[in-house]
Amino acid sequence: MGGYVETGGKLKGTSELVSFLNDALKPKLYYAYDRYADAYLRRVKPELRVKHSSKHCYHCYFKTGGKQARVYMAISGGTTNIEEDIACLITELFGEKLDPSKAEIRRFLKEKGLRIEDLIKQATKEQLKRCFLGVTEAIEQLEQS
Repeated sequence: MGGYVETGGKLKGTSELVSFLNDALKPKLYYAYDRYADAYLRRVKPELRVKHSSKHCYHCYFKTGGKQARVYMAISGGTTNIEEDIACLITELFGEKLDPSKAEIRRFLKEKGLRIEDLIKQATKEQLKRCFLGVTEAIEQLEQS
C-alpha cells in the first residue's frame, strides 16, 4: 500500500513499520509484565522496613525472595529545594547571603567563575554537614554499615 490508512502519510523507510509495531505492542507488554510482577509479589510477601534516621535522611530495607536492597534517601533543602542548601554553602564560604533561587545562584557562580563542584571542593566537612545535612547523614550511615 505504501502508506498509512489512518494518517495518509507515506512510508519513509523499512524501520518505520517496526517502530510503529513496537509502539503499539509496548503498552501490552508492560501490562503483562505488571500483572506477572503483581502476582509474584502477592505470593512472595515482600518485607519493607523504613528507618527514619532524622527528618533529613531515611534508610529503607526491601527484601523479597532471595533478593534484598538497601536504599538511603537524603532530603535536600531546608523547606523546599536544594538551592537552599547551595545558598547556605555560598554563605558559609563567602559570607554573602543569597536568595535560594536558580537564577541568583547561577549569577553568583558566573561572577566568581565557579561551579557548584568547586564550592563543594572548597568547603570543609563541617560546612558541608551544616548545609547538606541529609546527604552527609546518608553518607555517614553508609560508612557505618
